[in-house]
Amino acid sequence: MRCSRLGDGRLRPLHVDIHGGGFIGGIPEYDAPFCTQVAKSTGAVVVSVGYRFAPRYPYPAAHEDVEDAILWLLKNAESTFGADPKLLTISGSSAGGTLAIGASLAIQNRRGKDIVKGIVTFYSP
Repeated sequence: MRCSRLGDGRLRPLHVDIHGGGFIGGIPEYDAPFCTQVAKSTGAVVVSVGYRFAPRYPYPAAHEDVEDAILWLLKNAESTFGADPKLLTISGSSAGGTLAIGASLAIQNRRGKDIVKGIVTFYSP
């Protein structure tokens, strides 16, 4: 993986995408076209995360996996990816949308309301 800073040396925004799959399937690579478009149109570092599936791993496994991944990304955004952890957005489709909302709320409860700058969900409740 190669991530670079913007031409003026600023850190890039950080976007986390969460794939759909009804909590029982799917892979992050399904969202590659969407993630590529977000990266090209915004200049953001885009990371698509995976999570454990039901029924083998019941609730709250998927929620915990996504939250843990985002917390790790926030901690390592600048040093590993050249991304600004203060410019975090999250998206998800279907089950990923539900996980995006849940993770956003959990992270804001843990770290403060200004952490997540925006959420975009598709097909979520």
